[in-house]
Amino acid sequence: MKNSNKDQVEGNIRKIKGEIKETAGKHINNPDLEREGKDEKIVGKEDLPNDHVLMSGKQKVKTKR
Repeated sequence: MKNSNKDQVEGNIRKIKGEIKETAGKHINNPDLEREGKDEKIVGKEDLPNDHVLMSGKQKVKTKR
């Protein structure tokens, strides 16, 4: 599989995982899990550089590719 296709698949998987975490966090009333899911969904949607840091509330999420 080409690297660009692999990156796209990995991004889509991360986006779906984020959507699942966000929804689960809403249903079990866990704002930390919901926030983590939102951040993961954003990372999956965007093509971010290796050391990009997302700020979500008090939590920092460092992405790696």
